[in-house]
Amino acid sequence: MIKRAVKILACLIVAFLVAVPGTALLVDDETLSDVLQSIPGVAGQTDAIVARKRALASTLANYAGDAFTGLDFIYLQLFGSSSPQMPMNKVVIDLPPGSKTVARSQPEPQPSQTLSPSQPS
Repeated sequence: MIKRAVKILACLIVAFLVAVPGTALLVDDETLSDVLQSIPGVAGQTDAIVARKRALASTLANYAGDAFTGLDFIYLQLFGSSSPQMPMNKVVIDLPPGSKTVARSQPEPQPSQTLSPSQPS
């Protein structure tokens, strides 16, 4: 009975330790700053905490993007194309040699007309 109570208490502590930072990542910076300002002793560290939160959110976003890219790569390696029923047509354009070096002529700039103030006679 005591073992079960200790396991439940440990699970609640772990859930709390994961839930609080997870919730902090989902809350916008302004709300987090307001909450941190209301906690005594933490008010001086608000900017540092918000900066760490932004860095952590950015890192997690990069990890998630890398994971999805890896899964996409594995899927394409295993199954070939993402839509195997539709054939992919390739278009090849033959360009004459030296076509990249031809400079396009620039249009001549129009002379600007300036109006001078009329002189009294």
